[in-house]
Amino acid sequence: MREEHPGEGRHAAALQLIELALEAAPERGELLNTLGVALYRNGDLARALEVLQASDRANRRSFAAGHPADAVFLALCHLGRGDAAQARAAGERARRLLAAEPFASDPECRAFLAEMERRFAALDPD
Repeated sequence: MREEHPGEGRHAAALQLIELALEAAPERGELLNTLGVALYRNGDLARALEVLQASDRANRRSFAAGHPADAVFLALCHLGRGDAAQARAAGERARRLLAAEPFASDPECRAFLAEMERRFAALDPD
């Protein structure tokens, strides 16, 4: 399933740059996450999910419980693919990770969480 997102052309160009960077450092969690987010925003949910899972594994080496950006975008990918149970599980993990430092005060992580919460709310307006 392909989702349309504003700024797709910009994300397509970013994909090429990130993939080049990953050739030099294929295990860098932050680069994998950036690629996964760009793939998600470009509508390639299957590949985004695969890359974000790799990012999550890599980031668990740096952050014991992982990085909330991975969990947020895993949730969004699962939502986009129609897997509500996996989306809820990843969303709960993102909320837990964002409840504690160093992520609780990170504005980018908070913005990602807000984006996820809007998507969840759109599915369940009650």
